[in-house]
Amino acid sequence: MLGTSEVFAPGGVLEARLKGYEVRDGQRQMAEAVASAIARRSILLAEAGTGTGKTFAYCVPAILSGKRVIISTATKNLQDQIAQRDLPRLCEALGVNARISVLKGRQNYLCLHRLDRVARQPSLRFRGKNETLDEIAEWSATTTTGDRAELRTLPDDYMPWRELDARSDICLGPRCPRYDACFVTRARQAASAAEIVVVNHYLFFADLALRQQPNVETTVLPAYDVVIFDEAHALEEAVTDHFGVSFSETRAGELTKDVLQALDDELVPGEPLIRAALAETPMALGRLFHEIGDAPGSSRALPKAREPMKEAANDVAQAFSGLAKAIEDGARGPAWDALAMRAEKLAREVAFVFAPDADDAMPFARMIEQRSRSRQIRALPLDVGGVLRNTIFDDGSTIVLTSATLSVGGDFSVLRDRLGIETAEELVVESPFDYRTQALVYVPSTFPEPSAPAYAEALSERLLALNDAAKGGAFFLFTSHAQLDRQAQALTPLLRQRGHLVFKQGDAPKHVLIEDFARDGSAVLFASASFWEGVDVPGDALRLVCIDKLPFASPTDPLLAARIAEVERQGESAFASHQLAPAVIALRQGFGRLIRTAGDRGVVAVLDVRLRTKSYGRKFLGALPPAPKTASLDDVRAFFSADSFAASASPRG
Repeated sequence: MLGTSEVFAPGGVLEARLKGYEVRDGQRQMAEAVASAIARRSILLAEAGTGTGKTFAYCVPAILSGKRVIISTATKNLQDQIAQRDLPRLCEALGVNARISVLKGRQNYLCLHRLDRVARQPSLRFRGKNETLDEIAEWSATTTTGDRAELRTLPDDYMPWRELDARSDICLGPRCPRYDACFVTRARQAASAAEIVVVNHYLFFADLALRQQPNVETTVLPAYDVVIFDEAHALEEAVTDHFGVSFSETRAGELTKDVLQALDDELVPGEPLIRAALAETPMALGRLFHEIGDAPGSSRALPKAREPMKEAANDVAQAFSGLAKAIEDGARGPAWDALAMRAEKLAREVAFVFAPDADDAMPFARMIEQRSRSRQIRALPLDVGGVLRNTIFDDGSTIVLTSATLSVGGDFSVLRDRLGIETAEELVVESPFDYRTQALVYVPSTFPEPSAPAYAEALSERLLALNDAAKGGAFFLFTSHAQLDRQAQALTPLLRQRGHLVFKQGDAPKHVLIEDFARDGSAVLFASASFWEGVDVPGDALRLVCIDKLPFASPTDPLLAARIAEVERQGESAFASHQLAPAVIALRQGFGRLIRTAGDRGVVAVLDVRLRTKSYGRKFLGALPPAPKTASLDDVRAFFSADSFAASASPRG
């Protein structure tokens, strides 16, 4: 049987059988560590710098292990790349016929039953959206996966998709008339038969949360021996979301609409009782949100529950429980059973959110998030370490956590503390890239601080100057949507006058924006947090990455504020673990967009003078790759005008 070392060695299997493969010592080192962790059933923390080839480094030991392996990623793009490209190529090269399966969250899959319902009832069609709807209907007849990612032109914010997806609270299960053809059913059957299942973090932890509930017989993922978390720096957020509880106006409104539609579709004996119970829910919700108070466009801590608020929350819970009972008593059939279960779930959620913590070992932060269309009340765990320590880190499975950014200066202690990891092997593999010649870091020495009134105007001027030096090929990355919108509005006309194509996050699906950006060669993209990681534009199409300010989480974020308060209540300082470390890792992720191959060159500009004026700035600068640093725009211009760079970075547009 092949060993990991001989696969990655000079003249080994990969070099012999994969066209273009380059032997990398760091990749071999990581692969051997992963293979060792699998053999010893241990936990491995592996930070692998950009260019290490970490995907191959963990996929090869996974394939050769003969064990059931779950590979979990933070982004669907990486999930698709691993399942559709990397694993099949490696299996062929290694001569191993491993079955590979992909599972995504149910909202990614088309529900054929719901599509049939829309087709039968014109009243359910979507004003102004029917052209896209017709495309979805045509696609449904040919797709084998039902995965919306195949619809390359479908906008990320295409709202009618919520009327067509297969999310669990509307699923009829085995009683659905399209159950045998169901895309979710087929995906899960394929996963049960596969040796390697590729998922994303949100699905993994949704399954883990489901397994913690009593009397659960059906889970999403099959039993496994090994879990490999790629992009593991994003784990805490995924765990927080899935072990929290939320109650939203959107879901309450969707339930109301679906009950009314069901009443219109058929005559049921209990219609008067159902309609009467349904009428109670909006009135109870109105009273509850009146007691909470409005705060448009924000996320804030839930006010301390006064007696009128507790009574209003109890009224909401009783209203939805009453609706569930009215449905159970007055209607029959799988569709009605699903509606009753949704109503009862909403009742439990609102009751939990407003209940005091029953267990001090698992405190929650309670907050309200208000957006243009809906308000959402949430209870999120302050400490996910306890959750993970008592589940995946204590069940005897091999757990590998890897990313280009897991540590702060090689120190994994913050990650271990936040995730509840007590004992683990650690590995840091440096990037093979020569950052000293490939990159330049620009940080101005005199510039308004981000909180200063003059900052936005100064930012516009400096972004334009940097772009002029690079002649396009730029990512402008922002820590807030407000700044993104402001700068895009101010600079787009000026950039277009200079002959640049301009793209803005949200104008098209993410993968379409990236493909169009890369194809042009001198474009400019305005984007926020979702483009700071998991985005790969190798070559000269991207040669300038501008970051507006240090990516500290907002101090007004109620979850962060609650976590800081909890740490300080225990007599410790939270700045290093809850504010500084996540920001350092986020900045490294942003930097990582620039240099993706050994031939890439470019400039990363961080337009936040605090890197130079604050003591914590040294932590950020010290954590970045070892590229030269400058405060001079002339140095940036010289870098881009160098003969070797100018020849490779000429626009292709």
